[in-house]
Amino acid sequence: MNDAVRELLIDYNMALADEGILGQNHKGVVETPDTPMEMRLEHTRWMVIQLLGTADYFSPIKFNRWLGFIQGVLWMNGNRTLQQLQDENRLIALSEEDDAS
Repeated sequence: MNDAVRELLIDYNMALADEGILGQNHKGVVETPDTPMEMRLEHTRWMVIQLLGTADYFSPIKFNRWLGFIQGVLWMNGNRTLQQLQDENRLIALSEEDDAS
């Protein structure tokens, strides 16, 4: 994971922490349409923390799938606008091009 992606994940983590969202793995919990948003956000923050701590163990496909999921949740929760996410993804792409050269 390059520095731009790490900084972005740290920012996502802080945005959720600022809302008082804990990072908790809720895998295995039976989810329904009535599952509280806080529980959904706790799991999302847990995913961010996992990427920050163990990204080297993720395949690039799994990493990008998790990142996209996290970004989708942040958009739905109002933490990011679509324009912000597009701009952040452009920065990621540019930083990866710089790393490759």
